[in-house]
Amino acid sequence: MDVNVRPLYTRMSMDAVLRCGFSFETNVQQDPNNPYLTKFTEAVAIDNRKLLFVKVASVLPTLCGFVLRIVLVFNALLFKWNKTFSFVHFPELPTLWLMARAGEHVLHARRDVNTNSRVDLLHLMLDAATDQIISDEKVQRDENIEASLTSPRTNVNKLTYDEIIGNIFLFLVAGTETTSTTLAFCTYVLATHPDVQQKLQDEIDANVDDSAQLPTYEIVDNLEYLDMFIKEVNRMFPIVPVITNRLCIRDTTIGQYTIKEGTIVQPDVYSIHYDADLWGPVDPYKFHPERHAVKRHPLAYLPFGAGPRNCV
Repeated sequence: MDVNVRPLYTRMSMDAVLRCGFSFETNVQQDPNNPYLTKFTEAVAIDNRKLLFVKVASVLPTLCGFVLRIVLVFNALLFKWNKTFSFVHFPELPTLWLMARAGEHVLHARRDVNTNSRVDLLHLMLDAATDQIISDEKVQRDENIEASLTSPRTNVNKLTYDEIIGNIFLFLVAGTETTSTTLAFCTYVLATHPDVQQKLQDEIDANVDDSAQLPTYEIVDNLEYLDMFIKEVNRMFPIVPVITNRLCIRDTTIGQYTIKEGTIVQPDVYSIHYDADLWGPVDPYKFHPERHAVKRHPLAYLPFGAGPRNCV
């Protein structure tokens, strides 16, 4: 019998991400018609390349920020209109609908910051927030790419409230999508590799006390085969390979190829993850968690990128 576990993992992941990170109770596991789940499903189904403002930004990249700002302001006006006047309702883009609700949640959290004893990611970000405009010093950041990446900034340890709202939205969409997809792949591998499933079960049984309701973080952190299992799932099924693109900050020559300043560079994650020289001697197309017991090249494993700008 075929069972599609992905929708169940999506609902569980959304509840977990929002509750643990932002003390935000959505309860979509019990309510599949929850508007947050509905808007999330609509958001991830959109082909962003077909959106008008994305097309404009692609043709005229210098206008990207300006166009995005117009779209955000327009959606904010729609949001206020829909809240004020119930007799006429204008549809909002699902991504912007979610951002507007994230903004509301931040406002409530700011009011309750001194009364809420629970410490979560949102309140840590609020502690690091500032109402001041974060500006650059010494260098006009749009004049030179390298300078824009390296120039000092004032209030570098502060976040604006717009950045906090953006991070909530990112954790909601990206965190839910990546977590649920990874769990679905893990389930598929366990179902198709009973030997791997048995090894994993044996390790868990040997380390987790039957009397404990839930394993502690320390116990999970010591489950070495579980760690290798998840790494192997992410090696064979990298779910966000497009996030590894980077901007070339100066003309660079590699072998016979010259990469111009300002070029977007996108590594081929699949070719790297299935390279026999990097992941042998066991066939890279075979699911083999034990391959991660051997130290590999630091850039041979890129399911979430690498370096200081890798995925959280």
